[in-house]
Amino acid sequence: MSKGLSVREAEAYRKGARESAKKRSQPDADTLEAAAKLTRLLGFSVEIRRRGKGGEVAVKFRDEGELQTLFDWFHADLRRTG
Repeated sequence: MSKGLSVREAEAYRKGARESAKKRSQPDADTLEAAAKLTRLLGFSVEIRRRGKGGEVAVKFRDEGELQTLFDWFHADLRRTG
């Protein structure tokens, strides 16, 4: 063991690291609700991942046609607002 830990201590350390990663990865109720609303609005599966004060919104598509639909929506909105 590089840190001088026993096998049992190393296992406990790994278990604690995995459990804290699981806790961090659980979205809160507001985030889940926002993702569900976006999913209904867009008709595409949406996942929201928080990172500090910001985060990411992932929109899942199944094929090139769905990707093109998403691109067209964003492009049309940018032309309208920009």
